[in-house]
Amino acid sequence: MPAGTTTYSYSSDYPGDGFYTVSNGTFGNSFDWHQIQDHTPGDVNGKFLVINAATAAGEFYQTSISGLCENTTYEFSSWLINLVRAGTFCSAQPGGTIPINVRFEIYDSTGINLLAGGDTGNIVETASPNWQEFGLVFQTLIGQDEVILKMINNGAGGCGNDLAIDDIEFKTCGDLTIVEDAANNNGTSICGLQAPYATILTAIPDNSVFSSHVYQWQESNDGITWVDIISETNQTISISGITNTMYYRSKVSESIITVNNSQCNTLSNVYQVTVNPIVTPTFTQVSTICQGDAVPTLSLISDNSISGTWSPSVISNTVLGISTYTFAPAASECAEPLSISITVTGKELPTFSGVQPVTICEGGTVPVLPLTSDNSISGTWSPTAISNTISGTYTFTPDASECAETLPISITVTPNEAPIFTPVGPICNGDSLAALPTTSNNMITGTWLPAAMDNTATTTYTFTPDPGFCPSSVNLTIEVFDNPDVFLQNEYFICTDFSGGIISPTIIDTGLNTTMYNFTWLLNNVPIVGADQGTYMPIVEGNYEVMVQNLSTMCFNSTTTLVTALAEPDFKANVITDAFSANQTIQITTISTGEFEYRLDGGVWQDQPVFNNVTIGEHTVSVRDKRGCIESNRTVFVIGYPKYFTPNGDGNHETWNIVAPTSPVNFLASAEVYIFDRYGKLLKQINPIGEGWTGIFNGSNMPSDDYWFVVEYTEPNSGIRKEFRAHFALKR
Repeated sequence: MPAGTTTYSYSSDYPGDGFYTVSNGTFGNSFDWHQIQDHTPGDVNGKFLVINAATAAGEFYQTSISGLCENTTYEFSSWLINLVRAGTFCSAQPGGTIPINVRFEIYDSTGINLLAGGDTGNIVETASPNWQEFGLVFQTLIGQDEVILKMINNGAGGCGNDLAIDDIEFKTCGDLTIVEDAANNNGTSICGLQAPYATILTAIPDNSVFSSHVYQWQESNDGITWVDIISETNQTISISGITNTMYYRSKVSESIITVNNSQCNTLSNVYQVTVNPIVTPTFTQVSTICQGDAVPTLSLISDNSISGTWSPSVISNTVLGISTYTFAPAASECAEPLSISITVTGKELPTFSGVQPVTICEGGTVPVLPLTSDNSISGTWSPTAISNTISGTYTFTPDASECAETLPISITVTPNEAPIFTPVGPICNGDSLAALPTTSNNMITGTWLPAAMDNTATTTYTFTPDPGFCPSSVNLTIEVFDNPDVFLQNEYFICTDFSGGIISPTIIDTGLNTTMYNFTWLLNNVPIVGADQGTYMPIVEGNYEVMVQNLSTMCFNSTTTLVTALAEPDFKANVITDAFSANQTIQITTISTGEFEYRLDGGVWQDQPVFNNVTIGEHTVSVRDKRGCIESNRTVFVIGYPKYFTPNGDGNHETWNIVAPTSPVNFLASAEVYIFDRYGKLLKQINPIGEGWTGIFNGSNMPSDDYWFVVEYTEPNSGIRKEFRAHFALKR
C-alpha cells in the first residue's frame, strides 16, 4: 500500500508479526487460519488485506478523504474477520487465542481533532469463517470538507490477533423520503377527460439519519430532465392545471447550503401524474370457428392493455351462424366500447379410399398416409407413417384452417420376435472391447456386421438373424469417446545463473482449460501438490507428466516432457599459440555440458571454439547454449608487438613497445627489449613497463626505416624463458 497508509511492514508472502500482505488467499492450513475468499460479492479472484498484528499497537489503515459536503452525515465502515480457527494451536496456550479488536476513528484535516470514534470490541476465533461489518457515523461541520480515517489495533500481542480487512467504505447517509398525495398514493393515473388535475404532495422522510430537513421540489415532463420549481422549498407543494403526464420529486438535505449539491442530498421517489388519452380497444380478430372446436377465451385485457368485460362473456361453439360479442371498458379506462362478430360453421368428415383398417406382417409393405383427403381436406397424421413392426391407431387431424373432424384408422401388425441384446455402454478410445454375442438374450442366432470390433471410433453394428428366424435385423451402437488431445513440446528449458537462481522461467501449456478438463501434473512420477490447471510453470528440471481427464466423458490421456535447467555457460579461453606468433589462436574449452556457440569481441556467433589470426591485445570471448539462456564472457590477452609506429606528434602511435598482460601475471615486468638499426647497432634498451621507444637516439629523431628488436620473455603457456627477434617500421 502507499506510504503512510499503514504502520505495518509489507510482506510478499505469509506475514509475520507486525507485517501485512494483500492476497486472494490465506496460505494454507499450516498456519491455523481460515481458508477464505475476499468479502466483495462477485469479485472474481478478489484480494483483501491480511494482517498479523504486532505486539505493540499500530495503525492498520489510514487515508485522507477530501471534497466532503458541509453539514452532511457520513458512514465509515469495513468488513473484518478473525483469521484464527477455533481449537487450533493458540487455543491451547495459556490464556487461549488473543481476539482481534479494532478501533475506528475520524479526525479533522489536521489529524489532531478527533471527530468520532468507536471500538469493535473483542472479535473471538470461530470454527468457520465469519466476515462481520463494523463502522461508525458522523456529521461534517460548517466549512469542513476533509477528514482523516483510521483503523487502529486494539488487540494485545501474542498468539492470535490475526485478521483480514476488506470492503473499506466511506459514504454519505440520508433519509429515505417518500412523496405522497392527499390520498397517501405515490402516483396517480387519470383519463384525459378528468384534466386539468390538481393535488397536494407531501415529502415524508423516514428520519433514520437526518436531524433536520431542507427541501427543493423538482418537476419533469419526461422523467429524465428535471428542473427546480422556484420558491417550492417547503415539505408540501400544491400542483394544479395538469393536462399532460408530469413527474414530481424533492431533493432533501440537512442544510440549505447542501440541498442543491448532488453529492450531499438525497432524492425522494418520483410521483407520476399520468394523463391517459381516450383510445379504442384492439383485439386479435377471431372471425370463424368450427362447431365443437375449442374456442378462444375473450381476454379481459385488450391488445393495447385496456381492461373491461364482455357480453356475452364466453364464445359459443355450438350455435351455428353469426354471433356478436361486445367489450365494455372498465370505468377507470379511457376507452370506448367495441363489438366483434364470430361465425360458427359445421365440421366435415375426411374420407380416404386408399387407407383402410388392415392387418400386415411385421416387416411387410405398408400404405402411405396421404396429407389430403379424398374430399380435399388437408391435415397431418399422428404418427406420421405406418409402422410395419407395431400395431397402432393413426389419427388424421385436419389443419387449423380446415373445418373438419379428426379421423382415426387402426392398423394391426402381427409382431415378429425381435432379437434382444444387453446394451454396451460408451467406452474411451483404446479401451478393451469384447466381441458381441452371436446369440441374443431371447436365443436368436445370427451374425454381426462389421464383424471386427472397433475400439477407436463410434460404430453401429447390425445383427442379421440366421435363416429360419422371422425377426428383422437390429442395430447396436457402441459409442467411443475420444481421449483428450494433449500435446507438449519434447523439451522445455529454464535458465539459471551460476547460483542456481531462475533468470528466465518457462510455462508448459496444454492449451486446454479447467472448465472442460481435470489436470494432474507429476514431476518424476510424483504428483505436484496444487498443480491442477492447464498450464504449469516448472522451477526445477526433471521429467514432467500431465494427466488430462475430460469432465464430460471421463476419458483420460497423458503425455510427458523433459524440463532441462540450462545454466550460464562455464568455460575457459586460452591463447594456445606462443607469444609473438604470426597467427595467434584462441581456443575455448567449455566446462558446462551442452551444445554451444562462440564469438569474439561481439562478432558473429560460430560453432567452432577456435579463433585464428587474432590481433594483439585484450579480447572478449563469449559462449552461449544454442538452446537459449544467457551468454557468459571471459577476457583473453594476446601477447605481441605493433608492426609500426609514427612518432610525428599527432598523438597516435607515438611510441613503440611490446604488448602483454599485466594481470593476473605481469609478463612485462620480466621482459627485456633491445632495439637495433638495420646494421645491428644497439639504439635502445627499453623497459616494457615504461612508455617504450620514442624514435630518438642520442637526442636526434631517427629516420623512417625498418628497425630490429630482441625481446627476452617468459612464455605464458610453458613458463620457459625465451628470446624473440623481429623488426618493425618507423614512419614519419
